[in-house]
Amino acid sequence: MGVVSIVELFERAANDRQRGATEIERDLLLRLVDGWSSSGGRMEVLRAGADRLRKGQPCMANLLRLAALIGGARQPQELQAALEQRLKTLFQLGTLLGRNAMPVLLEAEILVTISRSSAVFAAVNGAVQEGWTGRLFVLDGSPSGRGQEQAERLRRLGLDLRSLPDAAMLEAFDGASVAMLVLCGADAVGSKRIVNSQGTQLLAETAGARGVRRILVADSGKDLQEAEIDRILAASPQVEESPGRKWPVFEACPMELFDGRVREDGFFSLRKP
Repeated sequence: MGVVSIVELFERAANDRQRGATEIERDLLLRLVDGWSSSGGRMEVLRAGADRLRKGQPCMANLLRLAALIGGARQPQELQAALEQRLKTLFQLGTLLGRNAMPVLLEAEILVTISRSSAVFAAVNGAVQEGWTGRLFVLDGSPSGRGQEQAERLRRLGLDLRSLPDAAMLEAFDGASVAMLVLCGADAVGSKRIVNSQGTQLLAETAGARGVRRILVADSGKDLQEAEIDRILAASPQVEESPGRKWPVFEACPMELFDGRVREDGFFSLRKP
């Protein structure tokens, strides 16, 4: 792999507006690791690529972490090992998230989620593989509207599923709260806040007011410092439908609104004993 090819790989990842962050990261790492020997592990080229990735994807936490890892590396061998380990985790991520979420999901009869999340899909798929046959509500996530895409993907699992706009979310809460569970993915996770599609906090607060458990599904690759959460929010794209009608695609949601978190290494309660 030549120098130009490496630059092109980072450029492609930086400009990708169609796929999710995990898919972009996995594809980039796969190509970098496969071409490592022929590239010679040129650190200056990799750092330039990392800088382009950081600027092109300022709202994707795992890509920011990847850029920081590359930019801060001192030895090519150590960086290669770290990239290979991360790639190994990404190949297993869906299975790990599904397995760790499964015991919690199997306790619920009704699941409610919002927007598009590969982590949430993995969690639900894991439960379905173990025989879960409950109802699922998928909210749009205004204004991104990726919930419709998520609903179509989940419907292929054979679930009893309804796709709803955010404004109709109370339709999902007609059932008994004890049998319900809210699942949310995240674009970034800080110590005090998460970043996700608009509508996430409203869903979490509505669920909390009705005594419904709220579970965050996000691998450790989404973890960032709080200062970086601020930078992501500042860089968040905005939708403008008409003069005076404008708002950001992403929002910050307090971590305290969630009862637990599913990561690749287990399930963790977010409630103090």
